[in-house]
Amino acid sequence: MTERSGSRGAWLRAGVALVVVPAATLVAGGCAKEPTAPPITVRVTPKDPTLHVNEIVAFTVEVKGVFRPQVIWSVDEGPSGGTISAEGIYTAPAALPSPATVTVRASLESDSRKTATATATVTILGVPARDGFALFPAGSFTLGDGNELSHCGETEYPVTLTHDFYLSQAEVTNQEYMDLVQWAYDRGYVTVVDSVVLDNLDGGTAALLYLDDYGSEIAMSEGRFVSRYIRGHRIEPRRPVKEVTWFGAAAYCDWLSLREGLPRAYDHSTWICNGEDPSGAVGYRLPTDAEWEYAGQYDDGRVYPWGNQEPSTPRENYLDWIGWTTIAGKYAPEKVVGDKPIYDMVGNVWEWCNDWWRCKADPEAFDPPGPASGETRVLRGASWYTVTAWRSYIRCSNRESREPTFRNGLTGFRVARTVTD
Repeated sequence: MTERSGSRGAWLRAGVALVVVPAATLVAGGCAKEPTAPPITVRVTPKDPTLHVNEIVAFTVEVKGVFRPQVIWSVDEGPSGGTISAEGIYTAPAALPSPATVTVRASLESDSRKTATATATVTILGVPARDGFALFPAGSFTLGDGNELSHCGETEYPVTLTHDFYLSQAEVTNQEYMDLVQWAYDRGYVTVVDSVVLDNLDGGTAALLYLDDYGSEIAMSEGRFVSRYIRGHRIEPRRPVKEVTWFGAAAYCDWLSLREGLPRAYDHSTWICNGEDPSGAVGYRLPTDAEWEYAGQYDDGRVYPWGNQEPSTPRENYLDWIGWTTIAGKYAPEKVVGDKPIYDMVGNVWEWCNDWWRCKADPEAFDPPGPASGETRVLRGASWYTVTAWRSYIRCSNRESREPTFRNGLTGFRVARTVTD
């Protein structure tokens, strides 16, 4: 077995234990017993971590009832299941064809009394982790929740997503958009005319981002995109980008793909995503309507992204109680997927989805791409300004829409990508 040392990874507080109680010894005559030795307890933490291929987690062991215990670490499945060092540093294998589980074992050196073992089960996902993204596994769910409060999300439809997909943990920020639009500008993929960023790919001329509208926190100065001060709100590049059209959100996904050497998902002359098969795209893209709701409900069909408990007070940035967007990920995560927290699926800004809009979704049963055409695109998740019928808007099933040219200080997006070979 190959051993590796070093320490990194997440520490979880959970444990499994095996207790070994030695038999009591009788004294001659049967009238008295020797004191029972203390039980030996072996506890390993974390109990059941989930890792991606090539990730590392540090296990710890707690032993009671033995002075200076000698612990031996092992992986039951051998090198194909990863490796573990003498110090309990476990390294997942470099590649797996599909998710797998292995057992990590901590054993005391055997003798007549000091035999005890504790185990932990490691789930290994067969895809690498990505910074800033959570991995949602394929699965089935019900789109819509059957409640009249869910605007255009009342009707229920069974849907199956046959693909794993990444979804960004938080909404795209001003800084992230500035960095990437600068990269695109320097390569001639966009132009700027009268404080509007215009597309310049495939002969396209769509308006992507408005730099002088009230909600925009991005400006241009001497050929560089910079943070823009808005009266009453200090400069904060970590707030989500706003005043971005649907085209500007889709273009951002393509710039991200181009920068990483991936094929673009969108044809900028038609803005069709991967020939009307978004889930089959290799590059980055906007989440489909179904993917967004699947992520919001994940993984128990919940009403709100955080669960079924109806909020009595704002727990995120909506109801206009702050009066502006907040730093992406400022509030407690709504959920944790794998080891990745998910933020702001409700509030802060509405989020563009890939689909054309239809109030009664009537989706295909498998990997629905949405309608083939339409006049408006789907928006999800409500914004910082959501007041009217706010309990409706913050439901996972609520659906809204606007024209793809629409932009304001309430609308942004997050990014998705299908897991592919």
